[in-house]
Amino acid sequence: MNRKSVSAQTWAICPKINEVDRLLLKFRGQAHLIQEVHPEVCFWALADRKPMKYRKTTVEGRNERLHILQEYEPGVAALFEDALSRTLRNQVKADDILDASVAFVTAEARQGVMASLSGEPFHDPLGLPMEMIYLKIWKNFAK
Repeated sequence: MNRKSVSAQTWAICPKINEVDRLLLKFRGQAHLIQEVHPEVCFWALADRKPMKYRKTTVEGRNERLHILQEYEPGVAALFEDALSRTLRNQVKADDILDASVAFVTAEARQGVMASLSGEPFHDPLGLPMEMIYLKIWKNFAK
């Protein structure tokens, strides 16, 4: 049997997931206001449903993602450079800034509609929605 284990990165964010779950349970009627995104899914969606060619930890990958983000948020490169210059790499990595930027662009979209990877959201045993959203864009949509 080929089993895959949960990554160290996943284990590291478990306390934060638990924190969000507790918040959602406390404010059950407003759970729809908090939605989950995956940065690479968001980049895929913004790039007209094309996967990125380069890893986000490379210079090419960073430039590829910044180019996509600038289509939707023209000042993102300056914000990216400012965030890099004001933080230590052991605090915030360049790809973390890219991830936060694409989440912002997705959340503050001026065009398109939100879509779920799974269609209708699944719910966990406590009734909390389990879905990953992205921005469904039509390139011929007026900006």
